[in-house]
Amino acid sequence: MEYLEEIKSIVNEYTRINEEIKILDMLVSQKKEELYLALDKNKVKEQTLIDKIKLETGEEPDYYKIILQLNGII
Repeated sequence: MEYLEEIKSIVNEYTRINEEIKILDMLVSQKKEELYLALDKNKVKEQTLIDKIKLETGEEPDYYKIILQLNGII
């Protein structure tokens, strides 16, 4: 066939592109899992701090006041 080499080249390029997409999907999946684990760890730290504040003050933290302080408003 006259165009066999060109067809082969196109098919090979599709194969290469698909392999790279698979690698990217795997890397994204790994990073996503890593970030979800970090998020869970941070949520535990947050809850531990909230519990500590409740224990020391007997009250829930004032989230509005905390946001204002973080933003340098008060």
